[in-house]
Amino acid sequence: FFTDWEAEEEEQFVRRLLSPGLLPADSTSEWTFEEVRRTEWGDSTLLREQYRLEIYLALADLPVVYEGIAELLLRRGEDGGWRIKRWLDDSAGENPAMSRLRAAL
Repeated sequence: FFTDWEAEEEEQFVRRLLSPGLLPADSTSEWTFEEVRRTEWGDSTLLREQYRLEIYLALADLPVVYEGIAELLLRRGEDGGWRIKRWLDDSAGENPAMSRLRAAL
């Protein structure tokens, strides 16, 4: 499903997730990250983070809690800014990973 996932698909996911019809104004959410490992090279950083997202959406058939391990490979661009070159999402525990939410939206 995510083989051809690019910036456009990520932008659509974020817009849909934050839309008033899906995320009501009175909704609460919490997203926490805990660093598991960080490896740095001159122009790259590999981050491995355990996360937990609790989000109350207007779609009752979606889970409220998502948990997983995010592995991000960041590379510094020619302009000095960082770019995500690879983002892996693995489940951790009994709750689904955030990839399930991405696929649903």
